[in-house]
Amino acid sequence: MNLTRSIFAMVFMFPTFCMAEASSEDRPSLSSDRPSFTSASSTVARGHVLFELGTQLDLDSSGKMLQLPQALARWGLGQGFELRLTIPSICSTWPKDSVYTTDMTPMEIGTKIIWNLGDRVALGLLPFASIPLKSSQYDSTGAALGFRFIWGVSILDWLSINGDLGMTFSGLGAQDTDQEYQASLMLTFALNGWMGGFIEAYTDFIDGQDKVPVFANAGLAFALGPSWQLDMVIGTDLSDGLSSWSIGAGGALLW
Repeated sequence: MNLTRSIFAMVFMFPTFCMAEASSEDRPSLSSDRPSFTSASSTVARGHVLFELGTQLDLDSSGKMLQLPQALARWGLGQGFELRLTIPSICSTWPKDSVYTTDMTPMEIGTKIIWNLGDRVALGLLPFASIPLKSSQYDSTGAALGFRFIWGVSILDWLSINGDLGMTFSGLGAQDTDQEYQASLMLTFALNGWMGGFIEAYTDFIDGQDKVPVFANAGLAFALGPSWQLDMVIGTDLSDGLSSWSIGAGGALLW
């Protein structure tokens, strides 16, 4: 299922705008990595940890897949610098012409570094490593190393545009290795002091693949306070005649 590639590299900026009115002067804004594919040009404030949790359901002509919990912990260590840990989640698949299966996704560790060029432009780098915890899964799929270049421009106080450009080397330690490429473009906007939204288009494909897929996502986030957020997202594969869809929901807590 192509839409499963969108799992948890996902980031967007608009919670920063949404939380601005609710945050006190000594409390940093909540800027969640959920639920988009595009990486945000922002990091968690120094000394704080952001916990994120969600679930996603993928549907296409071959069946359906449910993943939960999608869990990510981000620890701010300095201005423009954070450590990241993606916790393995359970992935259950119901193929139409086969039996039900359950597997575990890899653990991912990484960091994000952001450089602010004035008040409205930011550039960044997100390197990461993905490691299967099951020995059988490691032998079949191997580990992965990757990186993403990140950029973001705040056009207005309530409107911004972001983008990603990345590469992943997968299958390390296994028999076959692949190079995977990612690119995305996203528009985010604040609807009011407690709600924001985004729309994005992205691609995520393996080198040598016959067709380059193009996906689209749209979502909303709701600020319940200076430290709480709920979100929802819907996505589709534009290159597959809108026959593949994904829906997801989750939340975030700033500690």
